Amino acid sequence: MDARTTRICFPVSTINLLENTAQSWYDAGYINIRRRYSGGLTFLANYTWAKDLSNAPDFRSPMFESSIPQNNSALSAEKGPACDIRHRFSLSAVFDVPAWDRTGVVRAVTKDWHLSTVYQVQTGFPFTVSVFGDTANSGTVPG
Repeated sequence: MDARTTRICFPVSTINLLENTAQSWYDAGYINIRRRYSGGLTFLANYTWAKDLSNAPDFRSPMFESSIPQNNSALSAEKGPACDIRHRFSLSAVFDVPAWDRTGVVRAVTKDWHLSTVYQVQTGFPFTVSVFGDTANSGTVPG
């Protein structure tokens, strides 16, 4: 071995090969209601029902950590909820504020003002209990 050639070895416990073969399915329906009133008041309400499935285990993890499929040749066994937000409701309101004065500087400053608000609620992500780390005490790190 030549003095100029140095051999460098890194200890490797696990090598994971993640193939680009995952699939996902997303189905949704929504209702959108808009109402405009005289006097500059507008309401917009939206409800979405959705279902999101995937056979990629990383998306089902509670902390979005990488995880290994049980059998990489049968990803259909991994199919389950992905980043599934089943219900989402949002409501917004806009009010066109009338100008304070008919003429002059006050009108120039107070015209075309709008007050608005948005309220949104949704269900959470699916919950999966996970244990992190080397639970078998074998010296390997999953994921």
